Amino acid sequence: MAAHLDDPRSIARNEERVLAFVRLSREARFEIAPDQAFNLPACNYTARIEFALIATDHVTRFTNSLPSSTPVFWVTLIRDTYTVPYDEAAAFNLFKLQQWVRAELLSCSFIGMVEAALYTNADEVRPGWKRVISWHPHLLVWGVTKQRMQEICDSINVRFRTMIPGVNPAHFRPLQPEEVEGQALYMLKAPVNEYRIITKMRKAKDPDTDKTVREPTGAFRSRKYQLGPGDLTRMANLLAGKSLDGLAFAAGDGKKLLAGINFEARAAERALAARARGARTQSPLRRH
Repeated sequence: MAAHLDDPRSIARNEERVLAFVRLSREARFEIAPDQAFNLPACNYTARIEFALIATDHVTRFTNSLPSSTPVFWVTLIRDTYTVPYDEAAAFNLFKLQQWVRAELLSCSFIGMVEAALYTNADEVRPGWKRVISWHPHLLVWGVTKQRMQEICDSINVRFRTMIPGVNPAHFRPLQPEEVEGQALYMLKAPVNEYRIITKMRKAKDPDTDKTVREPTGAFRSRKYQLGPGDLTRMANLLAGKSLDGLAFAAGDGKKLLAGINFEARAAERALAARARGARTQSPLRRH
């Protein structure tokens, strides 16, 4: 919550710098304004917060109503095909990604959200690349056994790869009921971190000097850092023109759940649009 409340101010501070290298696009400058939250723009932090409040309320009530024997899984899918240079990322076809997920999780019910992860040193593994966006989904999945979920992820890991060598595309873990709300909030957050690829090193003996040296192992990991104002601006520009209910998607029983979330959010939009502009003093999405 604190990070999301500070992001618009961070972007504004970057915009005010005379020598700021990155500027907001006209569309992003319009959409980040708090009074535009009723349109559910993906780069609007007020909309993110309130959409998340609505969604987690629906999600937790739904998962709490499931039989105690029904497992709920936290699933992340990352594929190198959906990692593209920053300059190409805004035009990327996210529906194609969502359809891929639906095909891989054909036997599952789920609700998920597409996220944009910014890697700022992709040239560690892809020569000629620098800033890239990894479009990937986080999902809450149910309706299958743990064994079947493992089989699905194993199959994905055999057939696909990620940008970072050695990192599997599919990850999952079962959730305890009290964990669902926190993971749903994580799924719905705006980009708040950048990621850097770190080369794993090991100690070895230099055969010529007999001294201990560090050498790369050929393996990598990623580390995250809080986005600075410049990259926050880049991410706002990237997400401009995209909506929260467009990034969210579902399958199976999740379709009805997502429809309820979107209906409440859009109903709040209609209620807000009916108010006089000057009387807009309450949360732009939440009905009171």
